[in-house]
Amino acid sequence: MLSEELKIVRDFFLVFFFFALGAKLNLFMVKTVWVPALLLSGLILGTRPLYMGWLLRWVGEQKRFAREVGVRMGQASEFALIIVGVAVAGGHLTEQLSQLIQLAVIVTMAVSAYVVATNYPTPISAPRLKKD
Repeated sequence: MLSEELKIVRDFFLVFFFFALGAKLNLFMVKTVWVPALLLSGLILGTRPLYMGWLLRWVGEQKRFAREVGVRMGQASEFALIIVGVAVAGGHLTEQLSQLIQLAVIVTMAVSAYVVATNYPTPISAPRLKKD
């Protein structure tokens, strides 16, 4: 099957994406935005799974499925990073606000990936959940 043959390419680009993501973070500026970034991350991780699950239940999905999808979609989107990059390039956002958003997105991605990998079947899950 083609998807089986392309797993290594998929994994390579995932690692490449996250490396590039971290490379844009200004570590000197992180010390000024880490507290607001953690608060923003907590707000996103605390509310997004709830409202995503609620929306899925509202359109008729089963409760268990809606909860799992809500958790899987609980992170901030990597597309937020693209929007932030464009906004900074256009002069609409300050560098400090950009760093805050980038750090919040990275934190939500890391926490969400950990929660999903330890609780739901994925290719990188705990051995009892591993599924590809």
